[in-house]
Amino acid sequence: DGIVDDLTDIDQDGFADIVDTEVTGGTPGIALENPDTDADGDSNYRDTDSDNDGFDDLIENGDFDGNGTLDNLQKDSGLETAVRGVGSVNPLLALLLLLPVLLRSKKVFSGLNVAGLLVLMSVLSPAAARSDMNHCGRHKPLDSDSAADFKQCFYIGAGLLPVTYVKPEGTASGWSTSDDTDAGYSLFAGWHFKPRWFGELSYADLGEAGLSNVNPSITGTEKISYKIPAVHIGYYFFKPESQFNVYGKLGVATIQNKATTPLVPFDEQNSVGISGGVGVQWRSQSSGLFARLAADFYDKDARSLGIMLGYYFGGTKERARQAVVEPEIKATPVDVPVVMPTVVSYDIDTDADGILDNVDACPATDAGALVDSKGCAIVDISLEGVNFDNNSANITADSKIVLDKAAATLRELPEVRVEVQAHTDSVGSKKYNQKLSEKRAVSVREYLVTQGVAAGQLESKGYGETSPILTNDTEDGRARNRRVELKVIEEKPETD
Repeated sequence: DGIVDDLTDIDQDGFADIVDTEVTGGTPGIALENPDTDADGDSNYRDTDSDNDGFDDLIENGDFDGNGTLDNLQKDSGLETAVRGVGSVNPLLALLLLLPVLLRSKKVFSGLNVAGLLVLMSVLSPAAARSDMNHCGRHKPLDSDSAADFKQCFYIGAGLLPVTYVKPEGTASGWSTSDDTDAGYSLFAGWHFKPRWFGELSYADLGEAGLSNVNPSITGTEKISYKIPAVHIGYYFFKPESQFNVYGKLGVATIQNKATTPLVPFDEQNSVGISGGVGVQWRSQSSGLFARLAADFYDKDARSLGIMLGYYFGGTKERARQAVVEPEIKATPVDVPVVMPTVVSYDIDTDADGILDNVDACPATDAGALVDSKGCAIVDISLEGVNFDNNSANITADSKIVLDKAAATLRELPEVRVEVQAHTDSVGSKKYNQKLSEKRAVSVREYLVTQGVAAGQLESKGYGETSPILTNDTEDGRARNRRVELKVIEEKPETD
């Protein structure tokens, strides 16, 4: 009833005999223990949840975790998450960490088994085999090594994390990790600011760690989630023009945890910790598309393996080939028989070319050959150095120099009709190449007309990839096959 039954204190030590362990000799005794495990002001014998873990003492009346203390009387600090350390190194991560070193060797890189990734890339970008290169995140021109010629780019991406490792350390109120693998996703955005350097912001959801309790009376499974924003600086081990590349990155991340119930105590050890990652990246040659196989590792209790897709924004395209030879008009002369000098008559046309011998500079041309005003055979004109903007019929400035010379020749021969013939290499589909060659032939014809050549002198025709002059199996052969020619199609009519 709140009133002590007997206040007798024989030894006068200040403790009533009914609670005094020693009541003789006047020696002060020791008071009986009156513990309050959770320090909530209620002694354990009055408290139904002595350790304040959310479970009644009757449920925890036993040493289920085997540490020598009744579970209802132990105060745990909680499970530990965001444990300091840049991920523990398991065999998979050890291999990925070695990749940048191994792949510095071209021989090792060429033998790397990335068949699965290659299949994915071939599906995503059928144009990857084309020789047109997007400049975003590369040099312009492509053969430059100067940082000043590098075209900076922003990019974004997302991916799946089919394998994640999430494992809070320790135990708390009987809770411990029972499932340390899950799956998740990742979002990222970055800036490729130097040929081999990039900065990146990312957000990764690594899923949840499964928890179970050793107390048989506490059934069910609870979870702790892992969501991780991070910022990294990365380095590419090969030139940015490489279709395949290897990278490493290092930075900081913050692990944000949340339990599915407040009954699971946990303690985030670090608000911000060091994080890093390594990976293999594929980049489309003709667009901003890229893909990654990436391993990211955060603090010791969180890491992931993922497949990412991303896209570079901006950039122009350039045909990836050797430097263009200086513009030059090459002509294939018609064989002219060598004849001994003869007496020239002023009213005779010995070679029947329409030019009288007295003004014929080439009096022995082949019968029926087309000749100029001086009586010399007119040859077909091959134009070398005529180029176009990538995947278009727009004539480049250097090419106009070549065409201006050809126009000057044709203006001196108004009686000659020629066909503008455009040819391509075999890269791309036959249908695409045929249409492209037709457009380019028309473009050259129209330019010659603007330079004073009579429209009636010119016809245009595209031949696509049907008339190669060299094999298309080499870069040099393909470059030679991409050409424009002027072909004489009508001889000068006979004159009186």
